[in-house]
Amino acid sequence: MNTKKMLALAMFAFGLFFNARSYAGIIVIDDFSVGQRLVKDNKVNGSAVSATNTVRTLSHNLLSLDPSAQSAVKISYGKLDINNGIGANSEVTISWLLKSGVLSEASNAAFDFTAVKTDGNPANLKFLLNNAELVEFNIPTNTDKSMSFALTPDQLLAINGGGTLALEINGASGWDLGMDAVSFSVDNQAANVPEPALMGLVGISLTALSFVHKKRRG
Repeated sequence: MNTKKMLALAMFAFGLFFNARSYAGIIVIDDFSVGQRLVKDNKVNGSAVSATNTVRTLSHNLLSLDPSAQSAVKISYGKLDINNGIGANSEVTISWLLKSGVLSEASNAAFDFTAVKTDGNPANLKFLLNNAELVEFNIPTNTDKSMSFALTPDQLLAINGGGTLALEINGASGWDLGMDAVSFSVDNQAANVPEPALMGLVGISLTALSFVHKKRRG
């Protein structure tokens, strides 16, 4: 095999090596671009009003309401909007069915979302998997902030098993919240370790190149 071919082989092997390094990505749970609609509970009776489509189930449960106040949740133009007028309070739940293996390629993962609009009333957000709490956030008032929560190995394993992921949101009377896409950020650090066969190919290529170079010099 001539020097040019050996050099090409080495370059190819190194290309595979660098392509096998770690990668990071985003797995979108819901970008709120599908199933645009308004969900509104008009009665304080302990029962929520829900709407289900192929992406999610969206529920609105009215907790208190002054006669002149309004409360509703709306999905439109890629955003979730929750509005409670003065004297109104509600709890909103969004749930999704996760397929098993959704994070099978991830060695690390985190929940990511952005609160794109909050008012001066505190709000609370909680993620649950199959009714078991994963994490709870206190949403800052008057903010436009991206937030992230790293999953533990046990939580990653549980999510990989699939089931119902729910997001419960509530707050003080009059709270408002806007949110864009909810997603997983993932990282496959395990791919940092090159496979032995690949490293062997690199080693053979470099050894052969060195031999050919020495022979020509001799």
